[in-house]
Amino acid sequence: MIFSSLIRRAYVFALLLALLPVAGRGDALPPPLDEQPPGERIILPGLLHHRDALGFGWSRREMSPTGVRFAWIQHLEADVHLDLPDPPADATFELRAKPLYLQYRRQVVALYVNHRFVTEWVCADDAAFENFTTRIPARYLKAGPNTITLRMAYRKSGGDRRKLSLGVEFMRLTFD
Repeated sequence: MIFSSLIRRAYVFALLLALLPVAGRGDALPPPLDEQPPGERIILPGLLHHRDALGFGWSRREMSPTGVRFAWIQHLEADVHLDLPDPPADATFELRAKPLYLQYRRQVVALYVNHRFVTEWVCADDAAFENFTTRIPARYLKAGPNTITLRMAYRKSGGDRRKLSLGVEFMRLTFD
């Protein structure tokens, strides 16, 4: 009886691993930020080795029921700190995130780079992860330390004591 229970658990575990998205598996994770190629920076707030890049506003790492690793922003804004080795070119910024869903209000997310407004997005009227993309002009970026700030319109209790605004799976900067 104990043996069959162990086999069932192993089977369920193997099945769950097979269903996890590629970004959630250990063999497909991007390297730490200081080891990434110069033309791209991928930040996954849900990974332990990317937490050093996160500044003010972030909550703990979590995993969704579908196996997506992410982190909630628990304030109305959150910062990410990146060191860029060279004077950068124009960049494409990608964000995959989901709002703390309220049936009566849509979340607005604004993007700032080094304290300069870039754009804002309105999240869909549901609680699913969605992709947002924009261009960042080279004049907004600099060699050395850079700060990316996400600002949201609201935050609410998410079922525990924390007040949450946005769950972030990843951010990606790709340089021209």
